[in-house]
Amino acid sequence: MIYIVVADTEYFEALMEKVIKRDCHDLWQPLSLIPNEVFSYIKSGKSEKIKLERFTAYSTLFFALAILYEKKNLELCRTESGKPYLKENDKASEIKISISHTDGAVAVAISDKYEIGIDIQSEIDENRAERLEKRFFQSINIKEESINQKILYLNPCRESDIVFEEIEKSEKEISPFTRKWAYCESLMKCDGGGFASIEKISSIQKEITASTKIIEINKTPFVIATAIKKVL
Repeated sequence: MIYIVVADTEYFEALMEKVIKRDCHDLWQPLSLIPNEVFSYIKSGKSEKIKLERFTAYSTLFFALAILYEKKNLELCRTESGKPYLKENDKASEIKISISHTDGAVAVAISDKYEIGIDIQSEIDENRAERLEKRFFQSINIKEESINQKILYLNPCRESDIVFEEIEKSEKEISPFTRKWAYCESLMKCDGGGFASIEKISSIQKEITASTKIIEINKTPFVIATAIKKVL
């Protein structure tokens, strides 16, 4: 199964101090599994907004691993290019992950079958989109294929009632460039080469399947782009 777990930073802001102090004895107890080095990375964010988005993203990741996969002993690592991966018992885990965050929303992709890349993106400003299109994306065409995935919303409305809710596709519109940006980001994350891979998107498309969906968080539309590649 491919899980995409989406969360809103608003619900996690009040939890940050509690989790960092390891004061998690309720249903948030899996968050005590977040390694110290991840907290160091969270705290290194250049702004409070980035710190909160990182905290929400990694909280969502470790909570989802504990609840959806019953995994509580995974180590978070990164490749030289910065792609995150998991280790279990000193070996690379079969569970693959990808993380994205923007404008108060996060998305975490988890799969035990595929290499995976995820991007969540709110509407990109028209002037910025035009500049980026001319510089990097003019020759790129989206090639979408259906992906069997479950998109879940981590809804911690009350600490006694934390649930994963399936998200329905939104009918709201979002600009074609914003969709293209998210699509390309997911491909590059799945490939593992970072933004430098933008120049070889056409070859990446031959090996990696990707799809996009529009969802809503607090009535704001976001593109979710997922890319997968079979593990050899």
